[in-house]
Amino acid sequence: MPWSCSGGALLVHLEDDEERAVLRFRDVGGRLVQRHVPSPRSLVPTSEALLAGAVPRERPPPVLDEVERALEQPPPDVAPAVPARLPRDPRYLLDAMVGVRFSGPSPTVWLAPELRATVPFDAWSGGIWVRYGLPYVLDRVPREFTMAQANLGLSAGRQLISAPVDLRVAFNPSLSVISMNAEVREQEAEGAKIDLYLGLSFSAAIPFTETWRGVLVLDAEMVPAANREEPRIDPALPVLPAYELGLAFGVELVAR
Repeated sequence: MPWSCSGGALLVHLEDDEERAVLRFRDVGGRLVQRHVPSPRSLVPTSEALLAGAVPRERPPPVLDEVERALEQPPPDVAPAVPARLPRDPRYLLDAMVGVRFSGPSPTVWLAPELRATVPFDAWSGGIWVRYGLPYVLDRVPREFTMAQANLGLSAGRQLISAPVDLRVAFNPSLSVISMNAEVREQEAEGAKIDLYLGLSFSAAIPFTETWRGVLVLDAEMVPAANREEPRIDPALPVLPAYELGLAFGVELVAR
């Protein structure tokens, strides 16, 4: 086939951390090529790319022993290359964000700070997150009305692309605690309720440095209808949120 290996020898030099390597390939014609491998998972595709080449019409006699010996020493006119110190894959990611959210059916705008910790596993990732919401209700509410929301959730994500922007999609189930308090007919109505939220999010991380990135998250959440028997804490209080849409932005710390 046109891309088949046409012969030669390949030498792998491991670096001190044994996570990165330098590949040196000399074909049967004497041409020397060198490539840096940033991680173990890049070794096979990089090697295949070096070994791929057009098949000559007449194959030269095998000279692998000579080629292997030549690989140990660079040719006289080629200086030894210094391996590039490429960054390792992230061990974990820490996000600090602030978001604006909208919930219904009682229209409410929320200011929602959020903290998130994520552990990547190649293209997949898992994590935990916490969010607190401060509302501004657009509907009519009782006197002295206050409301707050806190979410504690998990995430399971998949990386879609890694460069130039780290784009991920994630499934985010969480437990949400909503508390309400108001004065109704000179009496106080109050209470709290726990709901299960199911969410889906898209996030984009833009690198500033090797350690810091800017992050933007768009998400949607809903309460399964079968999970809620009563949409109110108290008949005098507003309807509990059944869905939420959010947009958040912040910074991300990349720990390697």
